[in-house]
Amino acid sequence: MTTLVHHIVPARAERKGTLVFLHGLGDSPAGWSFLPQALELPWLEIILVQAPIPYGPGWAWYELDPSLRPTSNTRTDILKSSGLLESLLGKLGHPTESVVLGGFSQGSVMALETGLRSELPLAGLLCISGYVPLLADFPAGFGSRALERRILCTHGTWDQVIPHAFSQSQAQALAAMDVRIEMETFDKPHGLDEEEELPRIQAWLTETFLKD
Repeated sequence: MTTLVHHIVPARAERKGTLVFLHGLGDSPAGWSFLPQALELPWLEIILVQAPIPYGPGWAWYELDPSLRPTSNTRTDILKSSGLLESLLGKLGHPTESVVLGGFSQGSVMALETGLRSELPLAGLLCISGYVPLLADFPAGFGSRALERRILCTHGTWDQVIPHAFSQSQAQALAAMDVRIEMETFDKPHGLDEEEELPRIQAWLTETFLKD
């Protein structure tokens, strides 16, 4: 595969920015088809991207065993998926400075991994309920722009898939490496909280793209 399957939802008004959003394990872009309407940002183009690896009825960005632990293929899959994402970002027809790369769960992993390694200029990274499976690669694995990235990570206090304490400790480790990462906690399980988390994401995207 040389091009990732993706669905473009155009901005309803003049485009001010683009959110490239990556779904979680076993899901597909259809699982996040509600996002453009939920965000209610008419100037935002949203691109929902499908992961490349078949997984049950959906798709995966990298391989995990049945207990969601890394396998011998995890690293290779992550780096390959990151390469495909970089290729897609370079073909969008917009300057990548006007693009936020974001995702949920496994998609969040890919947004953060790709953003920290990539040399592409990006407006920011949005990471919902994720973690960093290859944390030991950093800071040696940072791209030259890694410390410039604007990053928002959100997580739930009672996430039973990716424990909050685990994700928070990783965010703290990245912050200690001078990564500009904001970690915000919400009273939620492994999912998107539309009452408090979604408005925070709306505000962050607005700050990111309309800061001038």
